[in-house]
Amino acid sequence: TLGLLADFWRCTEEMLSNGQDGTSSILLAAPHWDARWDQWRDDIFPLLEESVLTAGISRTIGIVCFHPEYAIPSPRFLAAHRFGHMHSLPTLRRWIQEREPDLSEQTDDEELAWAGAYMRRSPHALINVLWAEQLAVAETKRKSSLLYAQNMARGVQHPQM
Repeated sequence: TLGLLADFWRCTEEMLSNGQDGTSSILLAAPHWDARWDQWRDDIFPLLEESVLTAGISRTIGIVCFHPEYAIPSPRFLAAHRFGHMHSLPTLRRWIQEREPDLSEQTDDEELAWAGAYMRRSPHALINVLWAEQLAVAETKRKSSLLYAQNMARGVQHPQM
């Protein structure tokens, strides 16, 4: 854990020093955590979240969680630890209902949760460090509900992905 945290901060400090023109983002692989999703979700990502908040840079950078066994955390967990996780199942359901009502009717919560989680799956446990400003610009230029609904529709329609 200490090694991962040290690597995260070493890379993040370099990113901050380089600025947005020098480093657009960081993708930090952590294969040691590949078979330990529960610890990755419950211990590592909250630790990273708290360290970013404590450092006072949560409006400068954002972190996103990826994992080979990614599953959407419970609404209770997400209420306390929103950093870097997929949106809740009720939010995903609302978005797919708005954008793809027929598909929403045909898709149960288990399938929808799988499709949502699939968007955060990766070959290894990963931390994606991004500029908060870039995330904000992306959110204003795209419609998140449309993007996520399209991706969930692809996942539900092609579950062998």
